[in-house]
Amino acid sequence: MAQKTYNIPEINGVDVSIGWVSNPFGYDARQYKHQQFIKIKMYSIDGTYICESDMLHSPNEITCTSYSNGSSFVLPNSDYYIQNIKDWSQMASRLYPGKLKSPDQYISLYVFDHMDPKNPTTPNLEISIDKRDKDTYNVKYKDKENGFRGRITYGLL
Repeated sequence: MAQKTYNIPEINGVDVSIGWVSNPFGYDARQYKHQQFIKIKMYSIDGTYICESDMLHSPNEITCTSYSNGSSFVLPNSDYYIQNIKDWSQMASRLYPGKLKSPDQYISLYVFDHMDPKNPTTPNLEISIDKRDKDTYNVKYKDKENGFRGRITYGLL
């Protein structure tokens, strides 16, 4: 979408990092603001674009900056993507039935992903789930056809 809207030449790859902490009781997660981030790197034939959220100053926008010339733009539909991440982190509380009982408990979500527009991910993913500790899990996935890899970590804080 950013490529079409802002006439960015062909995108060769995209790296995505998302970190989110939420409280299913609706309490503010200010103490974790430094852990709430969205960072997207788009690699184009004309250079690299770094897209980031600023949860303190522009909580509903993801701003992209061209590494080569410093120009910037707001990622289209930023608020939609940010809201989906917030919604997912709220829904994640269902993964812990009966364990979330106090307002000082938080759910964390971290996603690390790489996408290649020339080799879309196939539905034939190899998925593994590892329990890191009592209430934290690591989900790793790999596309056997094109080597695509990603990881999601979620758990209780």
